[in-house]
Amino acid sequence: MADPNSPRRILDSLRLAPQFFSLGPFRSEGLERRGDAWRLHAEVRAAFHQPLPRRHRRKDGLYPLTDDGRFWSAMDFPHRPGEYRTLRTEILVRETDGGGWELSFDVSEAAVPLALELCFRRGGELSGDGLEPVAGSDDTYQLVSGEATYTVGDDRITFGPGNGKGGKQPPVVEPGERYTWMNGSLTPDGIRVLITGRSPLTYRMTLR
Repeated sequence: MADPNSPRRILDSLRLAPQFFSLGPFRSEGLERRGDAWRLHAEVRAAFHQPLPRRHRRKDGLYPLTDDGRFWSAMDFPHRPGEYRTLRTEILVRETDGGGWELSFDVSEAAVPLALELCFRRGGELSGDGLEPVAGSDDTYQLVSGEATYTVGDDRITFGPGNGKGGKQPPVVEPGERYTWMNGSLTPDGIRVLITGRSPLTYRMTLR
């Protein structure tokens, strides 16, 4: 985005937030060149904890405080069987002719709801026939179909397409347990647009 008239000044952030064991938004484990694109990727793993085997049960119920990778609890995790699930994410980012961008998302393995959140600086105008307000969330919209445009003065950015809606893909950005257990939030200030889906998912978004 070297163009001085680029819309970079009005799009503050873009993040992917799967609802996977309350682990929070996507955090890339690396960045590498892949042909004409840049690749970001991550693999996260978590378990459904099963009952302790009988031989490790204590009559007094006093189990050691241990860490399962997400939180600490007196559940004796080392001796507790787990049924593991994995979520794999790959994002390819490439610049298109005219200074726009194309982002290809591939989220696989586990079946979970997810949301892409675009946050724009205040002071502009959001438009698009496929936009719907998200109930209970101020300044937050879901792009259900087609493209939308955010305009500030002579700058504008058009993005999309929307990816539908429904109970299996709610317009929710989950901050993760490391924040919610302290009543924290990662909600950025601005005008937010969510594009939702459910993994396994391949989705391509354009910004221009």
